[in-house]
Amino acid sequence: MRGIGMALVMAIAMGAAPAVRPTTRPHAAANGKRTLHAMVAGVDGRVLRVSILRKKSAVKERRIRVGPAAVVTLNSQAAKLSALKAGENVTIQMNHGVATKIDATGQ
Repeated sequence: MRGIGMALVMAIAMGAAPAVRPTTRPHAAANGKRTLHAMVAGVDGRVLRVSILRKKSAVKERRIRVGPAAVVTLNSQAAKLSALKAGENVTIQMNHGVATKIDATGQ
């Protein structure tokens, strides 16, 4: 009888254990690299503000740090980060949350 009670307590304790969360987001690559498609909202120094279209027409604003060695192109021509203007579409390659390459198409 005592063994059954102990087995019941163990089964309940094991079932009540907290769920294990994955260490990485499912949409992020395992090596920290990610590509993001967005629209420029503005540039503040080495920070690029972008708008990202989500489901159901919801727009999310995000700030992305731009690395000092990041390559920036505007209409396939080399450009400075400060040359990017609001409304331009960008494809951003990031490594661990920092932009390493920005391809913009201007108006």
